[in-house]
Amino acid sequence: MLADYEGMKAFLQEIMADKNLSKESGWGQRFMLEYYSHNKDFTTALNSAERIMKEQANNRDLLCDVLFAEGLIYAHDLNKPENASA
Repeated sequence: MLADYEGMKAFLQEIMADKNLSKESGWGQRFMLEYYSHNKDFTTALNSAERIMKEQANNRDLLCDVLFAEGLIYAHDLNKPENASA
């Protein structure tokens, strides 16, 4: 299990900032959801998930993964399973 969340954050921010990796920026944003969740910043995580889904509407694989991550936040972190399927 990854324990260096600050290192992960720095790595993902580099990916998102690198113009040569612009195709991977959405995935960098997606994995930042893990960082936010680990830090119990669920509002930022959920807002980021919504933004990713709007900005990356054409990336089906990414959308599925973001929806799954969002559902986990609702169901397990926030204990609101009814929102996980909304």
